[in-house]
Amino acid sequence: MTSKLDYIRDHLDGVKASAEFLDKLNQNGRKQEAMTLCLVYIDRLAQRLYKGKPGSNFRNALINCSQDPLMGLVHPLQAIRALLKTNNTDWHKIAGTISGIYTTPPYELIELANFEAVIAKHLNPTDVAHLKQQSWRFTMAQIAYEWMRNDAIHGYGNRLELEFAETTYKGAPIPTLNFQRFKTCLLALIDEALRRSVANEMDWS
Repeated sequence: MTSKLDYIRDHLDGVKASAEFLDKLNQNGRKQEAMTLCLVYIDRLAQRLYKGKPGSNFRNALINCSQDPLMGLVHPLQAIRALLKTNNTDWHKIAGTISGIYTTPPYELIELANFEAVIAKHLNPTDVAHLKQQSWRFTMAQIAYEWMRNDAIHGYGNRLELEFAETTYKGAPIPTLNFQRFKTCLLALIDEALRRSVANEMDWS
């Protein structure tokens, strides 16, 4: 008798086969299709791995399950832009504080806790609380969601890559967000989905 876990294994084997097939699409002149499908597969798994809002699930999957250590880091320019996009004047003020600290390129990626600690020295307790409420907006994973996933799924044409020419981490240039990087993330998410399924930590209902 086939168990539920056997069905899950078969399903994830199929997802992995689909992920590997993306290489053929990418190499045969269908780069946009390969990128779009890769991001769709990531999104589908993210909605299984997490149970929050779709964007939050996508972001958390990349940060916690993709094995890409840069996804959870803060980009200071992203923080400034994200806060200025809101309609909240308190957050606009925080954006001004951040821009006064991180004034010009090159921008250095920073761990979230360290970023919050640096900014908190320049804010009152209320503003610190506001900052922590919005800090998810500042991560590389959120950049991937806004600029890559959303364009691929909702736009009329998606980017094939996103470069960070004026951004470093520990003094070294950071890699481009591109198909190969997302495919590596996808394979890690498949592995994590299987691990959680075996440990009965994942709801497939």
